[in-house]
Amino acid sequence: MQYILYYSDRPISEPAFRASKPSLPTVAYQELDDALGMSRVINARGGIAWEIVGSDGKKVDRAEISHLVATRAAELRGRPRAR
Repeated sequence: MQYILYYSDRPISEPAFRASKPSLPTVAYQELDDALGMSRVINARGGIAWEIVGSDGKKVDRAEISHLVATRAAELRGRPRAR
């Protein structure tokens, strides 16, 4: 399965995210934990991890990403793994 992480390098509003989603940077991972690990890194450096979309169509939104990163912080250390 592939997971695509949509993010912005700086804070933007949700309407701005929706409008610019096709042109935002993305990064793809084979494991959800790697996408969540990168989300942690992006948020820590002042960006926003907006959405993770699995190849099965399942979406993890910004609020759920924040929740998962906060509750699974210890498990996500060392993620994303080097490719």
